[in-house]
Amino acid sequence: MEEKSRAIELLDYGMSVIHVATDLKVFRQAIVVFGMRWRCTTPPRKSGSGAPRKTSARMDKLLKREKTPKHPSERCY
Repeated sequence: MEEKSRAIELLDYGMSVIHVATDLKVFRQAIVVFGMRWRCTTPPRKSGSGAPRKTSARMDKLLKREKTPKHPSERCY
């Protein structure tokens, strides 16, 4: 568990995957996969950025319901 928190810390400081893997003495691919899982969630949208919305709140709910994966293997983890 300490290695994972250390890897997150080093990646946050801007170290490359290669340097993190070398420092922790693990395979580079392990750091890549862990980093992808750790960053799985997308950051929140900045307010005011982009074009005006074209869908209503009601339509957003409907689209969200249709888009949500129903099978666990389709979820991001």
